[in-house]
Amino acid sequence: MSIADRRLDAELDRLLARAGEAFIRTPLAPPYRGPLPLTRASQAPAARGVYRIYRAGILVYQGETADIRRRLLQHLLCLTHLRITPAPYTFRYGLMPRSTPRTRRIIERRAIENNRRLLPQQREWELTSAFY
Repeated sequence: MSIADRRLDAELDRLLARAGEAFIRTPLAPPYRGPLPLTRASQAPAARGVYRIYRAGILVYQGETADIRRRLLQHLLCLTHLRITPAPYTFRYGLMPRSTPRTRRIIERRAIENNRRLLPQQREWELTSAFY
C-alpha cells in the first residue's frame, strides 16, 4: 500500500470515528455510468471503482476493483467458459480514482446490504470470510 493510500485510509478512519454510523449511511459511491452491454467490457476504463452487472435489467452482481475493465472482462470470460450468452448482461460503473481498497469495500458492502433482497447469495459470500 502506498503512502497516499495509507493517508486516505487514515483519513477515512478519522471520518468514521468522528461521524460514526451516520457517515456510513451517507452516499459515498460515485455516480454510475452506463448501462453498457457486457460484451463492450473492453471499453470500460482501466481505473479503480465500483461496478454493477445486470441481467435483463435486474441487478445480479456488484463489486469493487482496482481495474474496472480487467474485472468486467473476467466476468465476461466466465460467462463464455460456462457457455452462457452474454447478450442479456449489461454493466454500470462508478469511478473512484483516489480510493483505497478499504474504501471501495465499505461502499460495496453497504450496497450489497441495501440490495439484500436482490443479492442474497452475494451478500452471504461477500460478508463472510469464505470469499477472501
